[in-house]
Amino acid sequence: MSKTPLYEQSAVFKAYDAKNPEIWPTFKDLTLILINKGIEHYGAKAIFEAIRFHKAMKHGVNDFKLNNNFTAEYAREFMRLYPEHAGFFEVRQPPKKQKQPAAADPAVKVSSVSQAGRILGQAAHKKIKQPSSQKRFAWGK
Repeated sequence: MSKTPLYEQSAVFKAYDAKNPEIWPTFKDLTLILINKGIEHYGAKAIFEAIRFHKAMKHGVNDFKLNNNFTAEYAREFMRLYPEHAGFFEVRQPPKKQKQPAAADPAVKVSSVSQAGRILGQAAHKKIKQPSSQKRFAWGK
């Protein structure tokens, strides 16, 4: 089976995959070996570690770099190309872009850590005084 273009993935992943063409066939082959052995679920990161091991054993050098940031992308690509094995890897859905609230409002739902940081940063401009009994790390005074 020839490799299908990775149209669903980000441009960064496509560039990484094109620059490292040996990763996909090895990832796919190791995954199919596991499936043929009767394994129903496995970790994509474990397959990445196996790829590192095999490359080190084959080439005897440690300058092969495998970026863990793309582990989930390879897992998604495998399950997209082999839908009969959907669920072999457990992957989270990529986050969807959401509109940010205009101002810090207690009624606004916070959808991400970075959004919470922005809201807290806006609120930090307002002085909030804590009772002395609740101050943290106030011992020794």
